[in-house]
Amino acid sequence: MQISNSLAGVYYPAQTQAAAPMSASGPAGKAGDSAEQAFLDYMKETPAQKLEDQWLAAHHLTRKQFDAMPPKQREAILKEMQADIERQLKQQTEKKTGTKTDLLV
Repeated sequence: MQISNSLAGVYYPAQTQAAAPMSASGPAGKAGDSAEQAFLDYMKETPAQKLEDQWLAAHHLTRKQFDAMPPKQREAILKEMQADIERQLKQQTEKKTGTKTDLLV
């Protein structure tokens, strides 16, 4: 069998199972629905919420874990988050401009 030149070098990964339908019936539908819902929820977040979620994930915390914490612990984490984000922003700004900056936040 000869492969046409237009397809030479194209990688076609072997599929281990058939693609699951995106219906609401059965487990495959639920997984698709939850992934879709997670995407829609993410797109509804403000940039600040996305930044918070990224910071929490980098510190191995979920939003649910954060929300379940006692108020004093949440407050301490928020202060740490704010300091880290301000430091990162300052570093990025200095890197782009090549000058030291003092941010007023």
